[in-house]
Amino acid sequence: MKKLPFDAKLGIGVILLLVVVTTFAALQRRTEETYPTLSSLSPAPDGALALKLWVKELDYKVDDQILTNFAPPEEASIVFMLEPLFPTEDELESLDKWVEEGGTLIAIGQRYGMYSLIDHYKFFFNYLPNDEGTLSNETPLLDSPSALDLTSIYAGIALGSDRDDYVTLISFQSQPVLVSFEQGKGRVILGTVAESFTNAGLKLQGNPELVLNILALAKTQGMVWFDEWHHGVQSGEQILGPSDFLRRTPVGRSLLFVTF
Repeated sequence: MKKLPFDAKLGIGVILLLVVVTTFAALQRRTEETYPTLSSLSPAPDGALALKLWVKELDYKVDDQILTNFAPPEEASIVFMLEPLFPTEDELESLDKWVEEGGTLIAIGQRYGMYSLIDHYKFFFNYLPNDEGTLSNETPLLDSPSALDLTSIYAGIALGSDRDDYVTLISFQSQPVLVSFEQGKGRVILGTVAESFTNAGLKLQGNPELVLNILALAKTQGMVWFDEWHHGVQSGEQILGPSDFLRRTPVGRSLLFVTF
């Protein structure tokens, strides 16, 4: 059998490389389109990548580690759980231990995945009427900054509870949509104002100020961790696109070597 000349082999190699890159680019686009709502990895309008980047610009150190088992990093002072997908009771118990030692949990969401979390803290959802109205700031705790415009902030669901130890921070028609309560040495901030934390929401007046106020309520202004475990990012290095494939896999590195 006649051997192919080097130029032909190189040409075939380049074509194969282009096929691989094109395939993984398509997979990457599909992955980005299917990120869960309020994932801090998502640049989509309903994602929270802008929030994470902004928190970094505010001089908070952000822990980006991917966990093999769920537990808040010991070094973290603030944990964001944004529209988490059904955390289990064991996971929430490990979260409780972290909060009780002085951590601040900021759990925001209004979708079905939040049910187990709000039930764990003895809250439930109340669906609000479609009547137009403005949210109300119920406490002087939200004064960092003090000029808090709530007209662009939306909530379709309120929180109900038989607990008597929580503080209502924001309400709609006397029903709380953002609350906080103490737990051990730490604090839990629970709310349904999910759109305020999205990439699109942060462009609207009042939402950045609300986020700043919530951050200011943290017991300790230290490291921040965004929970992506409950968005499906749960172990090891994930290959999310062509650049990751080329840099992190033996086949990808071989293709780069041959091509360049």
